[in-house]
Amino acid sequence: MIRRDYSDFVLREISMLVRFLSKTVLHREAQEEEIILYDQTAQQKNDDLDTELILLVRQGKLNEAENRLFEALEEECTPENFASAIQFYLTLYEMEEEELAKHDFSREEIAEGFADVRKLFGIEDVLSV
Repeated sequence: MIRRDYSDFVLREISMLVRFLSKTVLHREAQEEEIILYDQTAQQKNDDLDTELILLVRQGKLNEAENRLFEALEEECTPENFASAIQFYLTLYEMEEEELAKHDFSREEIAEGFADVRKLFGIEDVLSV
């Protein structure tokens, strides 16, 4: 069961975050089409990392996947890695609580992990979930 109500909220928050960063960093307004295009472009640039994370999640190695994500983030905090982090945590959030528990993971760890990502990018106060 996907928790659409929360996921929709998170997606709206992410969209607001992209607009905020566009305005403060790039000093211009981001259009909806640019947000979608950015997401597609960012994901294409990070195919190797994304593929590795997806594979680890499918194997139930959620902690290992999160560790791999943070290795990539600590190596380089790029917009592409940020997009991968968002996708990773949304994927985990859509999992049932029982499935998360089976793989020694929790909703609290999802929130903490995403908070750590925001902190790495210096935007911990911008988006709170």
